[in-house]
Amino acid sequence: MIKRLKQQLEELKTIRKQLKKVKPHKNQVGSDLYDVNAYSKSCICDPEDQERFNRQHLKDERRQRREDLKRERQQRKEEHIKKMERKMRRKTKFENMTCNAEKMNCFTQDNNHWKTPPLWTEGPFCFCQNANNNTFWCLRTINDTHNFLYCEFVTGFITYYDLRTDPYQMRNAVYDLDYGTLEKLRMTLNKLRSCKGSKDCTVRYRDEAGSRHQHKQRAVSNLRLIRHGKSDHRWNSRKATNDRWK
Repeated sequence: MIKRLKQQLEELKTIRKQLKKVKPHKNQVGSDLYDVNAYSKSCICDPEDQERFNRQHLKDERRQRREDLKRERQQRKEEHIKKMERKMRRKTKFENMTCNAEKMNCFTQDNNHWKTPPLWTEGPFCFCQNANNNTFWCLRTINDTHNFLYCEFVTGFITYYDLRTDPYQMRNAVYDLDYGTLEKLRMTLNKLRSCKGSKDCTVRYRDEAGSRHQHKQRAVSNLRLIRHGKSDHRWNSRKATNDRWK
């Protein structure tokens, strides 16, 4: 059926080309465009033949549909096989490597990874990254006496880099800090995580050594004033204070 329709379509195309070239005479249209003998064999006039033809046509359609479905299933199967092959290649690639963790994006970096200073020269190493270890909070402090970066990761990992001596952050110096300094940094970072507004979120550092020295000097000065009788009115009696303000 499909072949016959294709043949008819080709014949119609040929006739159309002829009509474009030469306009036929009205008496020649019937004989040139339609040949009774050409279509006499394909004419089905018997009802039984027509029914037989319809059944054959349905069979052809069903067979064509089955072939199309089979072709689609074969394509899906080939795509699935290719996908499994890629997965197996990735799995085989990481079987002989320690850089592998479940449900994490792990990759290996070597000496050729960085192209700008500081260049890595310690050989390949593994790094695994996901939403769990890529969430962190940092405290960056720059002033006359400090220049450091303190970070806390959601996994509990802590980093501290003194950028005055380690500008490329090559060494985690958190273990060089004493407990008091580490606790102060943690409290400051927690404050910044919950504060609102510039007034509440402003952190001011004081030089503890200088503050203790000033407090000591002030105490010595007060002691000298007391010894020379020039102390503050708080050290005098209430009567002497009242006499002073008379």
